[in-house]
Order: sequence, then C-alpha cells, then structure tokens
Amino acid sequence: MRNPFKASGGCIKMNRKVLLLVTMAMLVSVMPLYGQFAGPGSSVPVNVDVKSILANPVDDTWVTLKGHILEKVGRKYYMFSDGTGQIRLDIDNKYFPAGVTITPKTLIQISGEVDVEYHQSPEIDVKNIVVLPEGGAGSPSPGRFESK
Repeated sequence: MRNPFKASGGCIKMNRKVLLLVTMAMLVSVMPLYGQFAGPGSSVPVNVDVKSILANPVDDTWVTLKGHILEKVGRKYYMFSDGTGQIRLDIDNKYFPAGVTITPKTLIQISGEVDVEYHQSPEIDVKNIVVLPEGGAGSPSPGRFESK
C-alpha cells in the first residue's frame, strides 16, 4: 500500500498543479472587485463639459471640469458654469481647501461624480477643488469660496 504522506515525484507535480489552479481561481474571483480608469484612451465615456453632462447624464461618472462658481444656492449647493451651461454642485465644506478666496471670477477645476436623481436635474458631487492661476500660467493654489 502506498503512503499518501510520502512525497513522490508524481505527487509533487500533482500538488503544484492543484496549487496553481487554486491560486488562479482565487485571482480570477478577485479581479472584478478592482476599479477601472475613466479618461482619455479608456472605453468608459467621460463628459468634458456641462452641456454634454446635461444632454446625457450618466450617474456616478467621474468628471473634471474647469469654470466658475457663480453663486451659492443652498447650504452646500452652488451653481457652476464652464461657458457651455450651468449645473448645480454639491460641495461638502471639507472639500474647500483653505487659503484663497474663491469669487465668481476665480477660475477653478472641480472633480467629482455626476449624480442623477429621479425627476431632478443632474448635479456634480464634488470631491476636489483646485484654484487655477490667473491667465493659466503658474501652479495651482488652494482656495476657499465666500458667498456674496
């Protein structure tokens, strides 16, 4: 009778194959949990301006826009324009970086997710704000918005 605990050449090869198959199965089962890139060169559509977001809003799409906060319209809501249209922003105070006052004339870049609610206009749930330098030269600086 053959001892199952004794390693032989064939048993080691079989164990390696089983180990390889188990490892591959574990890796394949984890792969769908990873996120994906949405931007230039990817297959995920990204709206590049307010007009295209309003024309075809896709919930939870990550977008980056350059433009101006026009006014504060609620506790944490602001109207934003990039020159192609206006959209409401939902900005929690923690996302306003300290240091620079943001006015309606301040050029900013916002990044966040499109939020589409039933029977409401789409809005952007902002997760990052960068104050862009005047005239487009130099490095970005942090900012803070003060309503009129």
